[in-house]
Amino acid sequence: MKKGKLRKIGYIVEAFFGYILYFIFLILPIDWSSAIAGWFGEIIGPKLRVSKVGYDNLTRCFPKMQESEKKRIIRQMWNNLGRIAGELPHWPRMSSAEFARRVKFINPYRNSPKQGVVFLAAHIANFELASKISQELDLNLSFIYRPANNPYIDRLINSLRNRCGVKLYPKGVAGLREIYKALHHGTKVAFLVDQKVNDGEDIDFIGISAKTTTLPAKLALKFGSKIILSRVVRTKGAHYQVEFYDPLTISAHDTAISITTRINSEIEGWVRKNPEQWFWIHKRWG
Repeated sequence: MKKGKLRKIGYIVEAFFGYILYFIFLILPIDWSSAIAGWFGEIIGPKLRVSKVGYDNLTRCFPKMQESEKKRIIRQMWNNLGRIAGELPHWPRMSSAEFARRVKFINPYRNSPKQGVVFLAAHIANFELASKISQELDLNLSFIYRPANNPYIDRLINSLRNRCGVKLYPKGVAGLREIYKALHHGTKVAFLVDQKVNDGEDIDFIGISAKTTTLPAKLALKFGSKIILSRVVRTKGAHYQVEFYDPLTISAHDTAISITTRINSEIEGWVRKNPEQWFWIHKRWG
């Protein structure tokens, strides 16, 4: 059997179990689905081969960290990732009143319909909240995203995002062209900017040079758009705190590199404060 067919069968089997879990989590109350999925993540995740990437990343960033602390961070990271999956079915159907009880805003962004804004966030806490936040604050966000490897799982996740009214553009030239149009017409766009980009610039992140996208900075310089960072923190269970930072100050002397360096520095501070909520199993430094 050809590799392509084997891969497709693997995707179908993976999606079958993924959809079963989705409907189980959907039926359960969000607090239950979050806790159960977090527990499974914490039990199974550290045993997976990909967890070695997380240990290696922690060792590179924090060479003096105790092994017991690394294990704790990796275990809690998997708990967080499991909770993201368990909570995912609930956000699109959640009422505004319940959402307000679960998600507290600090310095919430006051929407200006005609103003172009580049929102930046990271894979920390629950990054899938972005679509629901966009809906609740009436931001009408457009996202460039990397499609999931499994096209059936990708379709499910995107259907949940679309229910919150966001526009999704796959990574690539076509998606970038749509983002250009959006900013030109004063629309708001959003990026997760903490992962490796092969054609990115070498910029310090947690004390190590890392390939980093300068696209958000270039867009802000090109269109005069504001750059606003937003940080999500899991406070307990399926409860969060979302903070919108004041717009980044950009001077006439700034470049895409200097702006991105400041962005990396801010995100680094988030990771250092809540390391167990960041996505350590990504090969951020190659």
